[in-house]
Amino acid sequence: PAVIILVPIVMLELFFRLRHQNVKKILQTQTIFISVLLLTLVGWTSRNFNQFNKLIVFEDSVFDSMPHIYTPAEKALRPLINHWGGQRKKFYPNTMGAFFYDQTKDISIFPESIYNQTFTEDSLREFKTLFKAANVSRADSLVQSKFIAEAKYLQNSFKESNPFRYHIYAPLKSLLRFYFIKTENKLPFPAFSEMNLVQKGMKFMNILLYNLIALLGLITAWIERKKWKSKILILTFPFAYCFALACILYNTEIRYLASVFPFLLLLASISLSKLIETQFFKDKLRLLKIY
Repeated sequence: PAVIILVPIVMLELFFRLRHQNVKKILQTQTIFISVLLLTLVGWTSRNFNQFNKLIVFEDSVFDSMPHIYTPAEKALRPLINHWGGQRKKFYPNTMGAFFYDQTKDISIFPESIYNQTFTEDSLREFKTLFKAANVSRADSLVQSKFIAEAKYLQNSFKESNPFRYHIYAPLKSLLRFYFIKTENKLPFPAFSEMNLVQKGMKFMNILLYNLIALLGLITAWIERKKWKSKILILTFPFAYCFALACILYNTEIRYLASVFPFLLLLASISLSKLIETQFFKDKLRLLKIY
């Protein structure tokens, strides 16, 4: 998705630069950028061809390229949880995904909007029981088919009864959950309850630091908005990338932020430098020097 996003952004940048720079200079800059991009694609495409014996230029669906990772029941459940506005990953505590894998029994994590006259909390518990029966390694094909049909019915029913939550609220919630992290999964640490004080402190500081960088990145994009025409690639790529992964693909694992973190760090440094230059911070630094 990140590579595909770059195409329209680069085209926009070319459009704006053609109005102020000569073609030769633009082509020199873009040739370097595109060469690096192509080298990255060649390596990943070669890996895909060796692994799956077919040409996958960008990124194929994990359901197609690695079908052994998810069962048919999981493939049907995950989109439904997405559009309910929940976290589908089972290793995040107190989430919809964790509920279906018996890692939490708190049914209150599901919003009232998913229920109607025919689908109640008892229906949800029955749906979970059906999922567990369909999700075993040698599940009966009839049970799997029944669960898949039920999941698709619930998704279509929710789409018709709650179009705003389906098309807007759930994608935006996914975006905020992806961009501003509030917790991590159990890797590389154990469960939070099993951590010692040092591990808890490290985890807290890691989350706090990332969210501060993410916030400063947004501030930079806003205060530098007048420069978007000349800096459109650097200013829009991290946010377009997050939008595509969270709002369209619902891929919200923290590891996917590794691609945009250098961009956010760069943007955050601009905001931080401007903040330090304000009179308020200069006065505070002067006081520190006195003490």
